[in-house]
Amino acid sequence: MNARTGFIEVNQRIEKERRRTFLGTASISIQALSPPMIKNPAKESRVLPLRRIFEEEQGYRKEDTKHHIKAAVSSNIFEQALEIAQIPARRLLEDHLPYVELDIPSGEKLECLQGSDRILAAREAFNGSGQRWIVDLFLDDMSKDLKTLFVEEYEYQKVPTDGEFYCKIREHQGFYGQKRPFFERLWLGRLSATWHNRKKNLDSLSKHKKLRSAFDALLVIPALFCGFRLTVIHEVIAMKCDEPNINYLEYILSVWEEICNGDREAMGLVDRHTVELLQGTAPGAFKVDHDELQAHIKAGYIFSNFSQDERDQIWPRICRLSRQRLIPSLFTFFEDRKFLSAAANCIRHLEGIDSDMSSHLKTMYRNDSRENMCPIQVAENTYVNLAFEAATKFDISSRQLWLAAFREFKALPAKAKKKDLVAKSRAEVNAPALFHFASLASRLGFDSKHIQDILRAPTDRIIARHFLLTARRPDRYVYKDIEVLIDKMLDLFGAAEQIASDKILGQGSGEYLKPPLKRYGVPLDKEHERDKETKRKGKIMYPQFL
Repeated sequence: MNARTGFIEVNQRIEKERRRTFLGTASISIQALSPPMIKNPAKESRVLPLRRIFEEEQGYRKEDTKHHIKAAVSSNIFEQALEIAQIPARRLLEDHLPYVELDIPSGEKLECLQGSDRILAAREAFNGSGQRWIVDLFLDDMSKDLKTLFVEEYEYQKVPTDGEFYCKIREHQGFYGQKRPFFERLWLGRLSATWHNRKKNLDSLSKHKKLRSAFDALLVIPALFCGFRLTVIHEVIAMKCDEPNINYLEYILSVWEEICNGDREAMGLVDRHTVELLQGTAPGAFKVDHDELQAHIKAGYIFSNFSQDERDQIWPRICRLSRQRLIPSLFTFFEDRKFLSAAANCIRHLEGIDSDMSSHLKTMYRNDSRENMCPIQVAENTYVNLAFEAATKFDISSRQLWLAAFREFKALPAKAKKKDLVAKSRAEVNAPALFHFASLASRLGFDSKHIQDILRAPTDRIIARHFLLTARRPDRYVYKDIEVLIDKMLDLFGAAEQIASDKILGQGSGEYLKPPLKRYGVPLDKEHERDKETKRKGKIMYPQFL
């Protein structure tokens, strides 16, 4: 049986079952309906817009077929309700307005399979008193497939987010256990119809096993996927920085595992609202974060699916984890990868790297097996040599190179790849910064033709020539003896005196540690310069890729 035939057969089986279990339509009190799919109604994005519509209209168009709710009822409760109403079962199958009012026995609740957001919005808008809703009733003796079809609301559901698409598709592909090809095809078809490019990006991610595995590991905390972006997966892959990206994703998992004390059930209870308020904060480092989040956690505004005792245990772990780093999430990952991309462009100046960045750096590394000393940069022009095992030296050296790239990314923008470029302003490579970056790479043990060419080039002479040619337009002015003028400028350069490293590092060291205005992604210019040049804890700003 091929995939197409199998899909058709499953679809026909589910449709036959839907017709068999359908009992009819009735008007039922919303107090008798239990919407289990939304645990925090006030915080769900789908509920608020509906509530506003109901309040504005001073009611709701519950009779409209597309607003009907689907609910499951046991045969016993259904028979009791019919007896209370003194009507035969066939009356519910008559498609006439007004619908029959059916009262569910006291203390009993019907499970909403579809339309939970409407019930929650109605309860909030009208306090639920005396309100009824039109419900399509089905026997609860139904297969898991039919129930899944109802719950996932294929007929009139709001377009899912990228994270919802990913979680559902991976679930039905068998990540949690059982494969369900029928529902996988439904979700893939919907993704393709809604966002074709995102479907292509998902296909690309599926081929990238290591990266996909790193994302899959985070499915234990579904709420994290509120920040997932299929839209830029192709850019993440094209960066060819697999190791740093995977390191970051593993770091996200380790932090949230520790927050939840390794309890997988607790990880599943973390809600989207909690993730959105915690991500990018450091309550262990910043007082403003500490005070605001502590108030939220005491009020149950975050970690609302946990008891007060559980929240009291979670809070110290959050503070301990964030003393020197920000709380990460998938949202911060996709923001921070912009910073990583800028740093990677710096390193590409040292070699035309088109393959995986980490692998290429290993080929550039010249490890002297006779020497176990590794230089450690403690200031711009200050190094200390420490002994490391040969296997560790590359790791230490590459980390230092990446840190330097994060510091110098503004001075070393990406090289233009196209020849015919659109006419617009572009940042130019800072020649001294490139020379110093290449010098650092060479000192750390990296070597390439590009590095050698950069170090051999007369940097000061290049700078002087560039200055003269930009000070006066070459198409309107000419220097009679430019080489003599360049020599004079070099004499001026020689008059500069180097500032001691301890004085540079001391600037601004008395500042009180304040939270950065921009917590993730490429930092603001002023904050980047401050963190780069001073002793302040700039490491909080650097994303955890290394």
